[in-house]
Amino acid sequence: MPHVPGLSQPWTGVERPRVERHLAGQYAVAKALAESATLAEAGPRIVEAVCESLGWELGAIWWVDERAGVLDCMGAWHAPWIDGSEFESETRIPLAPGEGLPGAVWISGEARWVDDFGAWGQSRRKRAAARAGLRTAFCVPVSLKERVLGVMEFFSQETRPPDEELLGMMTAFGRQVGQFMERRLVEASLLASQQRVVNILQTMPAAFIAMDSRFNLTYANDMAERLLRKPREELIGANVRKAFPEPVGTAFHAAGMTAMNERVPVEFEEYYAAFDSWFEVHAYPVEDGLSVYFRDITDRKQGELALRDSEARTTSILRSAMDCVVTMDQEGRITEFNPAAERTFGYARDDVVGKSLADTIVPPSLRDRHHQGLARYLETGVANVIGRRVELTGKRADGTEFPVEVAITRVETTTPPLFTGYIRDISERKHAEQERERLRAEAEVRAAEVERLNEDLELRVAERTAELEASNRELEAFSYSVSHDLRAPLRAIDGFSRIVLKDHGPAMPEEAREYLEIVREGAQQMGRLIDDLLAFARLGRQSLVKRPVDPSEVARRSLAQLRPELEGREVDVRIDQLPLCQADPSLLQQVYVNLLSNALKFTRTRSPAVIEVGSRELEGHRVYFVEDNGVGFDMRYADKLFGVFQRMHRSEEYEGTGVGLAIVQRIVHRHGGRVWAEAERGVGATFFFSLEGGTADE
Repeated sequence: MPHVPGLSQPWTGVERPRVERHLAGQYAVAKALAESATLAEAGPRIVEAVCESLGWELGAIWWVDERAGVLDCMGAWHAPWIDGSEFESETRIPLAPGEGLPGAVWISGEARWVDDFGAWGQSRRKRAAARAGLRTAFCVPVSLKERVLGVMEFFSQETRPPDEELLGMMTAFGRQVGQFMERRLVEASLLASQQRVVNILQTMPAAFIAMDSRFNLTYANDMAERLLRKPREELIGANVRKAFPEPVGTAFHAAGMTAMNERVPVEFEEYYAAFDSWFEVHAYPVEDGLSVYFRDITDRKQGELALRDSEARTTSILRSAMDCVVTMDQEGRITEFNPAAERTFGYARDDVVGKSLADTIVPPSLRDRHHQGLARYLETGVANVIGRRVELTGKRADGTEFPVEVAITRVETTTPPLFTGYIRDISERKHAEQERERLRAEAEVRAAEVERLNEDLELRVAERTAELEASNRELEAFSYSVSHDLRAPLRAIDGFSRIVLKDHGPAMPEEAREYLEIVREGAQQMGRLIDDLLAFARLGRQSLVKRPVDPSEVARRSLAQLRPELEGREVDVRIDQLPLCQADPSLLQQVYVNLLSNALKFTRTRSPAVIEVGSRELEGHRVYFVEDNGVGFDMRYADKLFGVFQRMHRSEEYEGTGVGLAIVQRIVHRHGGRVWAEAERGVGATFFFSLEGGTADE
């Protein structure tokens, strides 16, 4: 009768289904192991294969984490018809030695069967198992010889009695899985070792290539790709001589042949013309070919060349420098003495190099300080002069002393240290400073005299101011006298003339009545003139209160004030929407009243009369204007427009006192602006004005 490996008893026809399931499980485990490349991939496949072949609903495989000293779940599986998610979640938590069913099997190394998992008192997963309906469980070790590498556990919703044959078979599976794990661990260790070597080669700062005995490339790291300027796919398998024919016959070719044929290491530096680069190459013979390390040293070579050029330039600079450059070693001996130093101190370079600097160019009074300072710096690193610009005294070859400015630096790249002194003869500067000091003293004397004169001037200004204030008070008194003493006679003349015309006009000759009308008109004109003069005088005393103002609204109020002058006329007054400005509202209204009154007066002969109130940008400033299509004026006389009593037209044609535009000018000037006009006779006139701070972007 046939036997199943791992089972101790022969089977009968009644036992065939169970034995077939066991065989199927063994086959499924073997198949899962064969198809899995890693432990993590094999774990879930193994438990799924066992569960499906044996008819168990849930399984898990655990792996011993020797560093942490716990069991970690590598994979779990449950049948789709049970709710095993909570139990699987609990299973993902690591287990300590002896904890739960897996921990007990880990410690004992023996398989265990639990026919009633809910009654088993050693598992924290009992509640989750009960909710999943799991009853029976068994667990077997995954071992290699006597060492437990992990465990496998399986659960069923049925209550099943202990099955020693199943435990024996699964224990054998556990050993099979253990052998698989060992093989995979060895492979993983080998791969890890190989990967470490690859990582080292890939991350090393030098390029690395390997080639066989026929000079065919077998390996190239990332740096080799970059330096050889070809992708790895083109390099691997290619013959070096064919891929890079340029080096044939050069040092590269000769060195390669020497290393390959004589089996000796070769090191060299050579310029590769094809890449316009310098390379440092190390070739080492190995069992089946060569290992070659190489680096691009173009920057270093260029640096060496630059250093040689720098040294040449330094020598040239030293020889052409206007300042003295003197170099001294730690013993105080001169090591360099440039031509400027030769001219300044009167020594030849060859006569002083190697001699004591103190005995050569330092005055006797300063030599002890020089020696002490050098010794202190060499001992402690503390310097009073090094790294600073100081003024000292130098000594020429003829013994004369003169002022010098010295800056001493340590040449950090030399051991033992060198010190370089940059020395400048400042005799002329000292003379200039003395002259400047003399001039400064003279300037102070003159400044004191100017200050005294300023004080006298301020005193005179104060006296003159007092006189002007007194004069202003007298002017105010005069204005009051004019406003009262002169107005009364004018009112009398006008009044009595009106009475005479009213009471005796019919009896009087026509010529007499005309004379009386002329008298009345003259008196009224004189009254208006006095009013305008007083208004003009008051502008200088009226306080200026600036605030944000809408010029459009001010212009509309001003036009309303002049409404009687529009009656019976066809006048088109256009007031644009003007930008805000900073101004005194009442004074700005006087400006617009006078300019609009002027425009209405001089468009009297036009029908329709067109007057525009607007603004524009001029040279970055905001300018406001009043434009009309009136009679205009001759621009040759524009400079007289804003003077008091100045008129461009006869009073018989256009009434007025000649004071309105003078008032406009005074108000605009008080605002820090300016006013002007442009006109053409018979075409019209435009009056412009600006206000202080009226930039175009306000």
